[in-house]
Amino acid sequence: MTFQVFCKSYSELSKEDLYEIFKARNQVFVVEQHCVYQDLDDLDQSATHLWLVSSEGLFSAYARIFPPNVQYKDWSFGRVLTSQSARNEGVGHLLLDAVLEYIKRSGGKDIRISALAYLKGFYQDYGFKPVGEEYMEDGISHIQMFVSLD
Repeated sequence: MTFQVFCKSYSELSKEDLYEIFKARNQVFVVEQHCVYQDLDDLDQSATHLWLVSSEGLFSAYARIFPPNVQYKDWSFGRVLTSQSARNEGVGHLLLDAVLEYIKRSGGKDIRISALAYLKGFYQDYGFKPVGEEYMEDGISHIQMFVSLD
C-alpha cells in the first residue's frame, strides 16, 4: 500500500480537511481509547497538520506539529494517530519519518513530546529519551520524551 503525505498550516486547511482530521481524532482518542477530553484546545490554529492518505483514499495517520514556544520551548508534535484500517502496516513509522523530516526542513533540532507511555519503545527507536517519570493525562499514562536531531 502506498500513501500520500499532506502537510498544511491551519489557514491552509479546507473544511473537508478539518472534518477528516477531527473525525479521525474523535474515532481514535474518544471512541477507541474511551477518553473523554477537550480535543479542541485552541492549539490547532498554531499547528502544522500532517496526515497520510492511502492509495485507496483512506485517511490513515495524523499528527500536529508545533514550533518552539507553543507547547514547549522546543519543537513538539502530538495528537499522533493511526486509523484502525492502517494499523500494523508500518504507517506509524511513515508518519513519524514525515514529521521529523518536516521539523528538520523547518530548521528544528530539539523536540519534546508527551508520549503515551506504552509507545515509549517506539519513540526510543527514533532516539527519543524519557524525561522524568510517567504521569497521567486524561486518564492515560504518558511520559515526556526528548530528542536532539543531528
